[in-house]
Amino acid sequence: MPLGRRLLALLIDLCALPFVMLFTTLLCVLVFGSSRWLLGLVLAVFLWFVLLPWWLGATPGKKILLLKLVGPEGKRPELWRLMLRATVLAVPLMPITLGMMALVAAGMSSVLRAGLAGVSEVLSLVLSVLNGEYLPELLLGLGLFGVVCLLPVAFFVALWRNPKHHGVHELLSGVGNVVLPHKRARRQQPAEPDAEPEAENATMIPR
Repeated sequence: MPLGRRLLALLIDLCALPFVMLFTTLLCVLVFGSSRWLLGLVLAVFLWFVLLPWWLGATPGKKILLLKLVGPEGKRPELWRLMLRATVLAVPLMPITLGMMALVAAGMSSVLRAGLAGVSEVLSLVLSVLNGEYLPELLLGLGLFGVVCLLPVAFFVALWRNPKHHGVHELLSGVGNVVLPHKRARRQQPAEPDAEPEAENATMIPR
């Protein structure tokens, strides 16, 4: 199983997941109130990494790269296996997803709140940080970011060092990846059977 293809599929899923989180969080806030915003994050992970793989056989990122999730016997994995897989996978990858979601939310709120003026405020804040006006806060944020990044780094190192590149989420859930054939791949034509050599009729010459 190519590890690079799996990591690229995961990157596609992580890039799309923050937008799903924004939608589900907004939906939960509108329906259940502002105190239930965390439910939107859980719902987004459940939809993307559990419900869609159970229904379609793969996440959208894996679908694009022709990968499929299968159970221990090569069949469609059970729902509880996908839930276990998503729970274990969310522990090291949640910091990355929440960070991407925070960036998307900050950018969208700035644009929606004040239009171009909001964008200029964000740019001015970035320039102020670069000039050293918020150096203690910046150092503290970088320290926390480094600690948080240790989880995904440890996850990817363990994934790389495994002989079959199986992660903890795959070993515990029993759900793995298989490569699907490309739809445009030319079908191999069956080899024509070799022509049997014609038997030579021996002529007996009497002496």
